[in-house]
Amino acid sequence: MKTKKPSANRMESFGGKENKIELRDRIHTDVLKQFQMKKAIWQEEAKKKEIEKRQAQMAKKKEQEKNKTFEELLNESPLNWREFK
Repeated sequence: MKTKKPSANRMESFGGKENKIELRDRIHTDVLKQFQMKKAIWQEEAKKKEIEKRQAQMAKKKEQEKNKTFEELLNESPLNWREFK
């Protein structure tokens, strides 16, 4: 089924864009402050998780670098053994 778009007359009767009431206008200030505090806490937790994730990746990479075999180290070396023959 197709939905009909509201006509211009309907929009004017509901206040149109000029009298647009937003949710934050209707919420009590205390509740709004609580939401803002929760948002700040969630953002802080997200930052902490990102930092922990990076540290874990760095530790894993360091461990892999530490446990490389001689062959892997030789293959990664920029030196060419044929030049030293």
